[in-house]
Amino acid sequence: MNIKDYLISLQLEQGWQVEINSYNSFPIFDNTIVFSAINKTIGKEFYIEFENDEIGYVLNEVILSRSNFCLNLSENSKIYNQISSNTNIDVLLESLNKKINPNDLDLMHLKISGGWKILLNRLFNTNKKYDEIEFLFFAKRDNQIIEISWIESSKYIVSIGKTKHKNNSDFINSQELEEITIYDFTNLEQLKEFIEDYFLKPRS
Repeated sequence: MNIKDYLISLQLEQGWQVEINSYNSFPIFDNTIVFSAINKTIGKEFYIEFENDEIGYVLNEVILSRSNFCLNLSENSKIYNQISSNTNIDVLLESLNKKINPNDLDLMHLKISGGWKILLNRLFNTNKKYDEIEFLFFAKRDNQIIEISWIESSKYIVSIGKTKHKNNSDFINSQELEEITIYDFTNLEQLKEFIEDYFLKPRS
């Protein structure tokens, strides 16, 4: 089985960081978290846990509180809500995608491996909504980065690279960039495959 077959396909609006994405892994044990993502901007986290064969998978929401302009991540400050459960995880994925894509944008479904934070996402399933030149997508993990722009004359321009040091900030200093490589795509399926492969194994 290809490693991508283990990943949930997501329509993530910007601001979400995927922590865990491995729902299709076997064998799976009771009380195992198979997916989690956090959005520190809106103070929410969603995770899917496999409880047991009888209950199946459970989709949970965690509401995070704020104090002194920062998120309070202590356990006693979190509010947990169970959204739904089902022995068929595909039923939960429909609910999950509505939660992480609350504006119901026609975003490209992407299989995103753990650790990647989506800082910008306007990558739609069609290119008819774009301006002549538009910045569409930006994501980072540690010191790895990927950005995608739309240019009418040459379609999708993908830039990948890394920073000299790992950076937890959402901001990138251009002087820190190195090993930048640029690709262009006209085919959406080929673009999608490239992005997913890069998420799994960054290259430059």
